[in-house]
Formats: sequence, structure tokens, C-alpha cells
Amino acid sequence: MRSWPRLRLRTRLTLTYSVALFTVLWCVTALLGYLLASTGLPNRLSLESALSSLPFDSALSNATGGLTLPFVGNVFTGKQLVRLSVLYSVISVVMGWWVARRTVRPITRITESIQHLADASIRERINFEGPSDEIKILADTFDTMLDRIETAQSGQRRFVANAAHELRTPLTVQRAILEVRRSNSDTSADAHELIDELLAATTRTEALVESLLALAQGEQPPELTETVDLAASARLCLNSLAHISPTSLTMTDMLRTAPTEGDPVMLDRAVSNLIENAMRHNREGGWVHVATSVVGDGASRTSRLVVQNSGPLVDENDVASLFEPFRRGHARIGRGTGLGLSIVRAVATSHHGLVEAQVRTQGGLRVTLDLPFCPPSDEVMSR
Repeated sequence: MRSWPRLRLRTRLTLTYSVALFTVLWCVTALLGYLLASTGLPNRLSLESALSSLPFDSALSNATGGLTLPFVGNVFTGKQLVRLSVLYSVISVVMGWWVARRTVRPITRITESIQHLADASIRERINFEGPSDEIKILADTFDTMLDRIETAQSGQRRFVANAAHELRTPLTVQRAILEVRRSNSDTSADAHELIDELLAATTRTEALVESLLALAQGEQPPELTETVDLAASARLCLNSLAHISPTSLTMTDMLRTAPTEGDPVMLDRAVSNLIENAMRHNREGGWVHVATSVVGDGASRTSRLVVQNSGPLVDENDVASLFEPFRRGHARIGRGTGLGLSIVRAVATSHHGLVEAQVRTQGGLRVTLDLPFCPPSDEVMSR
């Protein structure tokens, strides 16, 4: 059977402390009354006049006129006992709430820290400072758990990066052998066709290896930080893709300065992945629109990149899975490694940013990448 049903911890502690304090106050009052009565002091002390000045209803006098408390004797009248009960109740509730609030405050701090860690880097810790009690043990246990998670994730990233790096050499050798055999004049037509298929498979494998390596690097905090303008990155990507984009696609943009700070290589990779993804998963005669801007005011400013595209209707339930490695929505078309949006999310997270995708009712997606705003050097100097 559950105790204290549907009550918050602070409420339960307040009730517990109030009852305990109320009991202690009455025990002290009973002891004081017993001592006063045993010494033969007058029945009515100056305390009576002090109690009579309290703002309670005078009707209590008629309702409790002849009541006395055991062990107190005739020191207090019935009206005084009721007034003392009300006074003690108020004191007990106020003091109980105050003590409960101070007791729960460390737990609230830990909860706020955990919520912050959920949105921040896993390298951060609670680092709770306080007495070595159960609350500090809880906070230290959570920090220890984060240490183990970080160690496991670091080991996983190292494995992926090392595996991808080791696969580069045999793939390069394989491509070289195939190209040499294809250039040989003695190679038959059937062999040429087979070599072309093997080269295409090798190209896809190389792209997958590079994506795995980029994903492992994107999940790590940036070692090199520079000021990067998302507008410049998007413009460079659009210019480089102009000669390979399908002629049936209409490319438009509205690029405004959106400075942020981080690893320029990984940020450029995230921007290009979003644009390439919008071009790849599209329809005949479709369009892609890229926009950059700074949103918010003051300290809450954010550098934003928005990439929208046409395309088939995407199931709302598939949106969250699009950012998972090797996951693609049922309505997605085109060929890719399945790691493009995963790399974008990894880069956004390591740079304390956020990426979200929204389904367009007419088809396609609207993907928004928000990164911390980094003021230009002239703006910093003017402050």
C-alpha cells in the first residue's frame, strides 16, 4: 500500500515536519504547565493577556470555557488552549514548509543540472558540493554513470574512426587494381562490364567509409574553433554543386550573414550534407531553397540555416528516424549512405546546436539547423 498518495515530496515533508514540530511545542507547553502548577504559582499568568490579544474569534471562549489540559492543571483556560493550538499550527506549518524547502533545494539543483546535461555535452558533470549525505551520494553516483557512458561512447567513436581509417587502404588498392585491369586492352567486354560494376560498388563503399569517419569526428567536441559564416558555407556549397545538380531542379537562396564558432571543416560538412540531401531526395521538376539568418535578440541570438525542398510526402512518424544512422523514411528517394542527416545531428550536438526536420504538407522537408551565435569581431570591440 502506497503512502502519501498523489503528494509531492515537499508537501509530504512539510506535513511530517509540521506534525513533529506541533507535537514538540505541545510537549514543551505541557511540561511548562506542569512545572508552573507544581510550584503553586497563580493560575493566571501574564501569558493570558498576551494570548487574549491574538486575532482569534471571541466565540471560542463560550465553546471551550471550562476545558483544561492534563498535566497543566488550571494554568491555562480552554480558550487559551484553543488559541495556543491555532498558534502552534501556524508556526508548525510555516516552519515545516521552510525546513522542507531547504531540504528539497539540493534535489532541485540536481534535477536542474541533469536537465541541463541532457541538452549539453556529456563531458559536463553535476559536481555537487555539500555535506556527505544521501543527496551528495546520489549526485556523485550520477557523475560516475556519466563517466562510464562517456568512456563507452569514446571507445565506440575510436573504433568506428579506426575501422574507417583502416578500410581506406584496401579500398584504394582495390580501386587501383580495377582501374588498371579496365585500362588493359586485352580485357574483354564482359570483363569491362564486371569491372565497372565493381568500381561502382567500391565508390559506394568509399563514400560509406568517409561518412562513418565524418560521423565519428562530428560527435567529438571541436578541437579547432574558428568563426564560420553559415551564409558563406552555404554559398560555397551551392556554387560547387551548381554544375552537378540536375537541370530539372530549381535552386534558390536567401543568404544573410549568420556567424557561429566551431570546426570549419565539420560545419561545412553539415551544411553541404543538408543541401545535398535536399537535392538527392527530391522529384522531377522540384526545387530547393536555402536560407541563412540570425534570429532572436540580445544574448539569445542564434545563427540559423534553413533548407527546404520539394519531394514526396513524408510520414510524420518517419521524421525522427531520419537522423538515425542508416535509417531512411519510406517515402525517401535517391541513393545515399544513410548517414547524411546523422552527421548533421552529430555536428550540431558537438557544437551545442540543434537540428530539426518538419514535414511540408505539399511534400518534402524543412530542415532547420540552429547554432550558437558568434558576434563578429567589430561587434565584440564595440561593447
